[in-house]
Amino acid sequence: MIPILFLGPSGDRRIPRAVEKLLFRGEALLCRSGQTAVFSREGRLYGLFESEGWDALRWRQGLVVIKEGARDVSLPPNALAGGFVVRQEDASWLHQKGEVRGQVVSCGMSLRDTLTYSSCQDGQPVVSLLRPIHGPFGRLADPQDLPLPPGISGGYTLLAAAAVSLFLGLPPSPNAF
Repeated sequence: MIPILFLGPSGDRRIPRAVEKLLFRGEALLCRSGQTAVFSREGRLYGLFESEGWDALRWRQGLVVIKEGARDVSLPPNALAGGFVVRQEDASWLHQKGEVRGQVVSCGMSLRDTLTYSSCQDGQPVVSLLRPIHGPFGRLADPQDLPLPPGISGGYTLLAAAAVSLFLGLPPSPNAF
C-alpha cells in the first residue's frame, strides 16, 4: 500500500477531499474508518490517513501533505518520507524542524516553487510543474502543465491535490471531470 498522510488540523478536510475527488472518485473504496480511507486503483492500494501529529511510522514510499495550520505539529528529527507537499510559505518551517529526508514539493505562486498555478481555460484550472518530482518506485514526473477538473477549490488545496497526482503518477480519475 502507498500511504498518503495529511498532517495538520483535523477539522480542515479540504485537501483530503480534493485528492479523493481528483484521483479516486468512482474507484474501489475498500475501507473507510474515521479519518482513514483505502482505495484500489490500477492494481495498487492507496491509503489516505489524516493526523494531527506525526506517528512513529516511516513513510519511505509514501507522501506527507502538510496542511495549512500545521506549524504546531512536531516532526521527529530525520523525518523520512518519499515526499513532502508543503505551501511555499511553510517550506522553510519544514526544514527548520529537523533534517527532512525525501523530496520537498513546494506549492505556491512563485517561480521558485515546484508546482504553481498556471491558468484557467474554460473554467478548468491548469497547474504547472516547474521542476521534476521523483515519486515512489523511481518514477519521474518531468515539468509539465496539468489540467484539472473544475470544482476543486483553488489556492493550496488545488496545488496540493495536483502534487499528489504528479507524485503518484496517477492522472485525474476519469470520473473527476
